[in-house]
Amino acid sequence: MKRILIMTYHPLYPVDHGAIIRVIEEAKFLSENGFEVHLAGSRTSKEGLKKVKEMTNAEVHSYPLSLVRSGILLMLNKINKSLSRKFSNPFSYWFSPPVKYDIANIIKKVKPHIIQCEFIFLSYPISKIARKYGIPLVISEHNIEFVRLVKEGVVSAEREEELKRFERDLCNSTNFVTTVSEDDKQKLRTIGVHTPIEVIPNGIDYNRYQISKEVREETRRKYGIRREDVVLVFHGTLNYRPNVDANKILINYIFPELSKRYENLKLLLIGPRHPREIGEKVIQLPAIPFDEFPEHLSMGDIGVVPLMAGSGTRLKIIEYLALGIPTISTEIGAEGLPVTDSKDIIIAKDAKEDFVEKTIKLLEDKELQERMREKGKKLVREKLDWNVVLRKYLEIYSKLLAQK
Repeated sequence: MKRILIMTYHPLYPVDHGAIIRVIEEAKFLSENGFEVHLAGSRTSKEGLKKVKEMTNAEVHSYPLSLVRSGILLMLNKINKSLSRKFSNPFSYWFSPPVKYDIANIIKKVKPHIIQCEFIFLSYPISKIARKYGIPLVISEHNIEFVRLVKEGVVSAEREEELKRFERDLCNSTNFVTTVSEDDKQKLRTIGVHTPIEVIPNGIDYNRYQISKEVREETRRKYGIRREDVVLVFHGTLNYRPNVDANKILINYIFPELSKRYENLKLLLIGPRHPREIGEKVIQLPAIPFDEFPEHLSMGDIGVVPLMAGSGTRLKIIEYLALGIPTISTEIGAEGLPVTDSKDIIIAKDAKEDFVEKTIKLLEDKELQERMREKGKKLVREKLDWNVVLRKYLEIYSKLLAQK
């Protein structure tokens, strides 16, 4: 049986944001398709590792010393000296001896036939170790970092070209790169990435999001939501700046504007770092346990995604579609997804006036809601279920193993 080692800089548990959900689903899928899977992440409790093993049937590993030590190490490499203070934070992984030491020990222990690195942040030390032992390396680009970090203000626009060179060189140091959209693939090509690239979209476990009407109504009653109430829903971790900004504009502008017109409107916000507040109009819930998440999300009637920055694709929109929740998004929010405006979702030109107008249009048109509900579910079921999208990995690994 071929062994694959999947490595991420995230803790493996809790499974409460899109990036780690994808990693968990990859491990689960590969375990079910003939691989001995090993999954490694940063600081994770023993109980968390146990739960992840149960979820994925993978062997799990953690490198706790890395996070403790890397934060206090000086950035001695000349490249890092040219970066802003903010920028050096996630990329401190590149140059941290403890990280390299921990990663090397895990690789020596597992002896994988293939290594997959989630995001590029760990790829600098991993690529060197992989080359040393002749192990094929795949980078899974959840985002295009030279786009995301500049849009979010983590890296200044003046240093965008430096970041492009870093990302290009890291991708070219590997055997294969995957992106979540064709748009992202083309962005890597434009900066000179010549490594083979395959598009493997984000997806979800469609069946997990099929919630009965009875369960949905019971969950709504639990939080004081009446049958006649219309619930706008948005979820995402508040560790991520674009989600923070989207939450603010929902609370401070979009929801107040819509509430002037609709008395029975409620706003539901879910995600890590949210306070637990069950207000008359606004309900905020912190992280929901993985198994209970779909039923909580199903309380929504309309998905609202006023994102103004970000890269990759938004798993949250796919989740709304699978639940049959008609959704309005900005162009940035819908970027990279195989969706058509006014067919699968509604796309607004901005996160303010046009977003409010498009939301009113959807709230007023019940027939449009029903059409979008059916179209969205069909799209996810046929094209964006994990069992469909992740099969590309089997082709990639087959090619890489044949070359060894």
